[in-house]
Amino acid sequence: MRLKVLGVLYDDTASYADHLSKVLGSVERRCNALMALRRTRHGLNAGLIRTAYKVLVESQVRESAMMAWWPHLTQARKKKLEQKLLKAARIVAGVPRQTKEEALHALLDLDKGEDL
Repeated sequence: MRLKVLGVLYDDTASYADHLSKVLGSVERRCNALMALRRTRHGLNAGLIRTAYKVLVESQVRESAMMAWWPHLTQARKKKLEQKLLKAARIVAGVPRQTKEEALHALLDLDKGEDL
């Protein structure tokens, strides 16, 4: 049985797999929007693209009642969400995929998934 309470999908196993899948899909779509903004002819300046990240990506994760389900996720599921957030951060910074996580967070002063 699935139940949705305050925007969080609960299932019989309390794994939050369905909810995480929904959040990951939403973050992926928002990453695509960030990429489109980044590729515009005139582009956005660094401050605006960072604001777009905060509005489009971080807010989606925060509004998904993350504090309710984050502690119950497996390490593998937490890693999936962290990878999506890093993808978005790389788009914001305009850096290659190989850029290390620590350098990215230092460059952009962004929160990690667990800190959202």
